[in-house]
This record gives sequence, C-alpha cells and structure tokens, in this order.
Amino acid sequence: MKKSLRVGAVPYLNTKPLTAGIEGGRGVELRLAVPSQLPGLLERGELDVALIPSIEYLRGRPFFVVPDTSIASRGAVESVLLFLRVPRVRDIKRVALDESSLTSAALVRVILQERYGLGLSSVEYVPWPRNQDLNDTQADAVLVIGDNAMKMASRGTLQRAPTTGVYSTLDLGAEWKALTGLPFVYALWVTSKKGLVDSTRRLLNEAKRKGLAALPEIARREAKRLGLEPGFCLRYLSENICYELGEAEVAGLRQFYRYALSMGLASEGVNLDFGNKTHIREGTLQGTDST
Repeated sequence: MKKSLRVGAVPYLNTKPLTAGIEGGRGVELRLAVPSQLPGLLERGELDVALIPSIEYLRGRPFFVVPDTSIASRGAVESVLLFLRVPRVRDIKRVALDESSLTSAALVRVILQERYGLGLSSVEYVPWPRNQDLNDTQADAVLVIGDNAMKMASRGTLQRAPTTGVYSTLDLGAEWKALTGLPFVYALWVTSKKGLVDSTRRLLNEAKRKGLAALPEIARREAKRLGLEPGFCLRYLSENICYELGEAEVAGLRQFYRYALSMGLASEGVNLDFGNKTHIREGTLQGTDST
C-alpha cells in the first residue's frame, strides 16, 4: 500500500491558502505545528515536506527547496509585530521573543541593528511564552507573530500607555521594506528528499491555485475561528501576504542571508538548492541569479 505524503505546515491564517487544497485529500497527511518545530520533524524523517522558517534553511539544514511558493510580504505584513513598551526604539534594551518564532526572531535583530543602530551586544533577547500577557514581562519590546499578533492588535493592544503598557508597534514587514526595498520571505516549502522535489512541486502548486481561488471562503471561515473581521482576513490574505517565490523574493532572501551571515545568525556557503539544475535561481545566496 502506497504511503501518504506527510506534509507539515503552521496552523496560522497565512498558511491556509497553501494547505486548504490538500486538507483531507487522498494520499496526503497534513500535520500542523508551530514554525520552530517543523525543521526538526522534517530532519528526523517524521515529515516528507514542510513549510519551514527561511532562517532554518539559511543555517544549512540538509533540505531541498520546492520551487514557486513561499510565504512572503512586500510591505506591511500585520502578523509579525514588535510591541514597544518604551517610548522610543532607541530606548530598547531587552526584547522578548515569541517562542514559536525563528525567522522573525532573526529579522527583529536585523531590523534593530541595521535600521536603528542597536547592535547585538546592546540588546538582550529573551524567550516570551505565547500565553503570557504583555504586561507580565519586564522586556522593553515583545515580538509576537502569527494569528496571535493579529488578534492582539485587533483588540486594542496598540493603544498608547499607560492603559496597556504599549506605546507603539513596529510591523517588521514594513520595516524590512523601508530598509531594503525588497520583499521578505518568512517561510519556504522544503523536503529532505531530492526525489520528491518535482512531485511535491506539482501537488503544492495545485493546492496553492485552489487556495488562492477560494480566498473569500477561507477568510470567512478563519475569521470565525479567530474572532477577527472577515474583511480584515481577506485583505490580509490578498494584500499583506505574497505566496510567490520569484526573482524579487529571492533577492530579498539573499539580502536577509547577507545580514544574517554578518551577524552570525546563518551558516556560510548556503545554496538555494532546488534539487534540479534546470531550475532558475540555482546558486549561492551571496551570488547573482543564474538562468
């Protein structure tokens, strides 16, 4: 009997257009986990393909990228937020990081250093449990990602201190765009098996096609689950999130790699390995695109 393809993804709203087309499908077993868990599940052979944080690929994990699809933003993302509990960014001395985050935890370090001049040695980074209230931490800023970030923002958390203890917020998608002018890639489909690249590419592209065609339905369903407005969810999925992995997204990923590498957050010599040399964008992340 043929085994099901084991696919891992995060349970957040931004992933639903990529997974709605394969949920409950024959021959596919979908497993949901927070971003920090998926790379390990894939590396241990518990999954065949997974949507992993881009920083984990940049740290030299032995994976092949499945082409065409990513979770990215080309400006404000609205689901990767740094809540400031001090009046100014330059006052930040301690940042609490959402425990489920990997890529965003690296991105906040890049933004604070490259955009605001707060080097790694001047800021302490500590974990932040997802069930903790913002007012329960002594950190000057708290990084929150995914559905939790959107729900916190929608419930008025962004109102000014002293009511909530939050002065303002940084949208890290918007901050990256202001810094580089490029899209930011949060997650990539990858597999540990080279022979699965082409077949999973077809499967995942078809799932994405179905999902993008059903955005209003997905937005209505997920809005009810999350307690958010359907219009907000639809705008988020159709305007804030980009699901492509084109040349602009790869350029953004390359720039992120350069920053992460210079800060000791990524591994030397990482390639964009699509498992097939006929795919475009083959080559090192530090180089130029090859065709």
